[in-house]
Amino acid sequence: SAVAAAVSWACGAMAGTFDCNQVPSECKQSPWRNADFVFGTYYHQFGHEEKDCKFGGIGMLAQFSILDTDQRQCAVEHSTGKDGKSGQRQKWKKRACVSNREAVFENVATAVSWACGAMTSFDCSTGPAECKSDIWDTADYVFGKYYDTKAKDPDFDCNFGGAGTWAFSSEFAAHKQECIFVVTRSSHSTADTPIHQSTPACVADRHADSAAVQQAMTKA
Repeated sequence: SAVAAAVSWACGAMAGTFDCNQVPSECKQSPWRNADFVFGTYYHQFGHEEKDCKFGGIGMLAQFSILDTDQRQCAVEHSTGKDGKSGQRQKWKKRACVSNREAVFENVATAVSWACGAMTSFDCSTGPAECKSDIWDTADYVFGKYYDTKAKDPDFDCNFGGAGTWAFSSEFAAHKQECIFVVTRSSHSTADTPIHQSTPACVADRHADSAAVQQAMTKA
């Protein structure tokens, strides 16, 4: 299809910088959402102007605020920081601060102890019993609670010396969900950067002329 051709081209262009197999599982449920994520990631890496989001006519650069519900699910917002550099903000609707399953056990235990000590307003002993069965479940709960109450920067405040990770829902799907604090913009205004009306996103145009797109991608 035209959408698949455009996605294939974008994935090929990002070879070495992004593996399209890493697209979040929730964005693989439809070709349009998959295209939204891939186009957005491509534009974040290589986009400088509107033409970089055309993809033969199936992509469009639009303000995030006017996207429909389906487009917002996997859209990647594109912003410019204070230093003038481009920045990517993947939609945070389903992300969480959880334990890094590849971390050393002792480091995770130490990080849990530190986080519990740093949260003077919360007693870690009151956590759910189902989250105390092993250190990984405990860390999921404690790290999530810490991030929910104190954090401002996910890349820094959810690291815990490598014991924690700021993960997509597909990455913590196998964890005990009752131990996870899913972060949303509405529930975590301190760490979640609000969507600005002028924030653009490169997404798939659901109204594109499929025949024209297919022809354009064939020539690309």
